[in-house]
Amino acid sequence: MERPLVFLVGSFATGIWLGNILPWPVEVLLFLGIAFVTFAYLGYRNGWRGVMALVLVAMTLAGVLWGRLAVAENSLLVPYVGKQVQVEGQVVSEARVYEKRVVYDFRVRQLRAENITFPLKEKVQLIIYLGEGPAEIYHYGDVLEVRGNLSLPPEARNPGEFSYRSYLRRHGIYTQLKVYGSNGVRWKGNRVGNPLIWEALKAKGRVVTFLTEHLPPQQARILRAVLFGDKEVLEDGEQERFLRAGVMHIFAVSGLHVGFLVALVLGVSGALRLNRGTTLGLVFLACLFYGALTGFAPSVVRASIMAVVGVAAYYFGRERDFYSSLALAAFILLIYNPLLLYDPGFQLSFIATWGIVYFYPLVDGMLVWFPSWRRWLVVPIAAQLAVLPLSGYYFNTVSLVGLAANLVAASLVGIIVNLGLVVFILVFLFPFLAEVLAYSAGALAELLETTVNFLSEIPGAALKVATPEPWSVAAYFILLVAGREIWQHRHYEQFKRWWEENRQKVVTSIATLLLLSVMLLVLWETRPGSLQLVFLDVGQGDAIYIKTPSGKHILVDGGGSSSSMGFEVGEQIVVPFLVRQGIKKLDLVVNTHPHRDHLEGLLAVAREFPISLVVMPPVEPNEELEEFLTLLNSREIRYNFVRRGDRIEIDPLLTIEVLHPSHRPEEFRENLNNYSLVLKISYGDKSVLLTGDIEQEAMVEMLQRQVDVEADIFKVSHHGSRFSLHKEFLERVSPEVAVISVGRNVFGHPSPEILDYWRERQVPVFRTDLHGAVIIDVDRRNWKVRTMLPHSETVAWFSSR
Repeated sequence: MERPLVFLVGSFATGIWLGNILPWPVEVLLFLGIAFVTFAYLGYRNGWRGVMALVLVAMTLAGVLWGRLAVAENSLLVPYVGKQVQVEGQVVSEARVYEKRVVYDFRVRQLRAENITFPLKEKVQLIIYLGEGPAEIYHYGDVLEVRGNLSLPPEARNPGEFSYRSYLRRHGIYTQLKVYGSNGVRWKGNRVGNPLIWEALKAKGRVVTFLTEHLPPQQARILRAVLFGDKEVLEDGEQERFLRAGVMHIFAVSGLHVGFLVALVLGVSGALRLNRGTTLGLVFLACLFYGALTGFAPSVVRASIMAVVGVAAYYFGRERDFYSSLALAAFILLIYNPLLLYDPGFQLSFIATWGIVYFYPLVDGMLVWFPSWRRWLVVPIAAQLAVLPLSGYYFNTVSLVGLAANLVAASLVGIIVNLGLVVFILVFLFPFLAEVLAYSAGALAELLETTVNFLSEIPGAALKVATPEPWSVAAYFILLVAGREIWQHRHYEQFKRWWEENRQKVVTSIATLLLLSVMLLVLWETRPGSLQLVFLDVGQGDAIYIKTPSGKHILVDGGGSSSSMGFEVGEQIVVPFLVRQGIKKLDLVVNTHPHRDHLEGLLAVAREFPISLVVMPPVEPNEELEEFLTLLNSREIRYNFVRRGDRIEIDPLLTIEVLHPSHRPEEFRENLNNYSLVLKISYGDKSVLLTGDIEQEAMVEMLQRQVDVEADIFKVSHHGSRFSLHKEFLERVSPEVAVISVGRNVFGHPSPEILDYWRERQVPVFRTDLHGAVIIDVDRRNWKVRTMLPHSETVAWFSSR
């Protein structure tokens, strides 16, 4: 078998992935693994055929077992989540400084909780929230005594969101220790810990200080991100522009950086006439030191392993095989941490590296008519072909200026990295020379950012794309690999002969398949669909996405910053959700009333999406509504004020009725909540009642006017406050399921009274603060609830009775 290591590592990685799917106990996996290894050994000794197949199965089972063991690892700190604890331990990372907090990786050595003290060894993420005055920064190796609150990291609370909890777990961190102010932290000394990391971070700190003191902040940030991969030092706007330009990868320290480092070491070694053993040792140490500088990111480790293997193969006269060294790098990383298989950085690094080499001949051959541009275009095109679906999957962005941006970025980054590495050395030897070169590197960094800013601002520079399904990503790679193999000479002649012999059959088959596909698509599109409601988790606010049976898109409210989420909800939650769903245009946007926790997020939505119609209640504009109306007018978005009796025509398969407010809303002038639009959406035999923030006065008014409020699905008004409890009104609604959109708050929402009311009537209540987003699928006769998070108060799914 050619390149057996590639197949072995591929089987091992497949096994890790299967470990999340196969329900087999660890004991069964261990037994099967031993059995297949035994059969493979016997087969090898006795010359059986198919021995390699047995070995591959054994490697797959080993991957399943290794991945399962990693997932099954338990945290000793999780039982203390939600409690105040006192710990002693050691800082094991450099400080990551943000505007209002400083974050460290912290290895706990001793825990004191509930009057019990015991030793343990577990990493946590230590978050120190800043008070007044400058932050005290701790360093790698510092021993601290910390008193704070233990919590679980945030997880994905809306469909398609990034799970920070899963990300930290992949790096061996299960909990966060939060400290408010510096009073909860006491420095107790310093232990070196790992000498390599200690020295590397100490040196890095000195170089970062040097750059900060001698260069403008913008240049220093870019240089630090390029040289060390510290993307967190970039401002949000900077990261967004580099992403739109398709060059965010330059901040992932990888083969480019390691290649220049190895070239520098080899150059010095050649000048000093060092023997090959010493040179290889220096290459290894340089790569190890650079890995420590960058936190041993997967891309750095991958590039370093391949570099060391390549240099060793050259010195010892062995043929270097790219794919085998790539497989070896993957195997070492997956042995160290099998959960890295799910890490976007790991996947992008290996896929891009594979793509550059694998697709190079194909792209090079296709660019034969552009000889002057060929050598510059082939690498970025090959890399883009490989990472395109993953960019869409993880970032929902495909850059249309990426090729041009990469041509400029690759040239500039190469020079910047070379200068930066020399500056790093000269800072410790000849600071005055380092200063001169740092100015040059800084100027190039500014030129890089200026170019990226220009390209990213071109209209249509980047496309926002829906998150592709995993099967479509797999299909993309299968078709791409098949096309490449056919194009290459080894299969082209066979394919040509086969095509000449079977052309008529193939054309007939393809035409038949296309015809059937079109017919099925027409039938699928014309069939009655389902009504889907997604009650997004936007904290203390409301945002409800609705997809109608005919595929129209509706958004009711957009949450807001008063939801205590700590960032702009529209930009950070609502807009990304809509992008992930592949929504290009909203057919209807509803603002139930102009309070910040319902309206503010709609500003970001209106800036990002075309909107056919906006509706809102007839109220006197406040400051928030004035800003919203100004934005709508500037974007020429049509809007209407609606009242009871109005119907909103958006989909012939359902009806949307406005039940409140009446034509005389002045009777609720004292309370804007009671101006909220109340909408009843009916589809077949099922109906949904959305109530905004109405309180008891509005409920009484609707009862007096005998408004039909009966519904199967009920959005509890005003986040479940006690003012939303009017028993006669709720009995008139008589829902089968209730949803409360609520987040962390100081108002006591949802109130115990409202929860008791629904509990007594055995109506299941789903809450966004407990369940995350609540997704309800409604057909003409039934409904079904799914939630992002399971919770003990209700099951993770529930169907109509």
